[in-house]
Amino acid sequence: MNQVLNRIIELTMQKVLFFGLVLAGSYYFFFTYDTYNNLNARQEALLRDIVKEKEIQKDTDMTLKKELEVKDSVAALSQQFEKIAKSLPTVLTQSDIMAFVDVFAKEAAVKVTAKSPLPSAKMEVIEILPVNVTLKGTYFEIGRFIQRVSVFEPITRVSDYKITKDSTNSGIYQFEGRILGYRSLDLKQEEVKK
Repeated sequence: MNQVLNRIIELTMQKVLFFGLVLAGSYYFFFTYDTYNNLNARQEALLRDIVKEKEIQKDTDMTLKKELEVKDSVAALSQQFEKIAKSLPTVLTQSDIMAFVDVFAKEAAVKVTAKSPLPSAKMEVIEILPVNVTLKGTYFEIGRFIQRVSVFEPITRVSDYKITKDSTNSGIYQFEGRILGYRSLDLKQEEVKK
């Protein structure tokens, strides 16, 4: 051990400097210097990452564009809903519909032979109030009745109807059908009920 120390002490400054540079150079080339292949591999990996990021950005841009379109559609639908909800009554009942049927039957000069309420059906924002109606009259009178009922805003629909010729009288027809009334549900009250 003393011999090694003696040899180190005997070295001149130039030899120590040369020896230090050799050690530093070998450390650099063996531990920190990337070869050409490693640099190419890193560059290719970075280019692939850039391409992936550009694809992700395009996808994100398309998603944001679709989100804006959906928001615009939702806003338009909500405006349409508000307009429709304002036109539909909130206090319409099946007895009201049956009273309207009587009024329209009188105006059209048809005879109501039967009318009965059916179970109502609640949908998301409206409630459908169906009433079965059977009446007799001429074809023209039944047509006038259907026209009056159809243009009356709270009712708006005559469905599942059948017009048959009355077997007892040749000029008289029988109408059997369902008249649908629509009532707007008060969303605030429905949320409170839930």
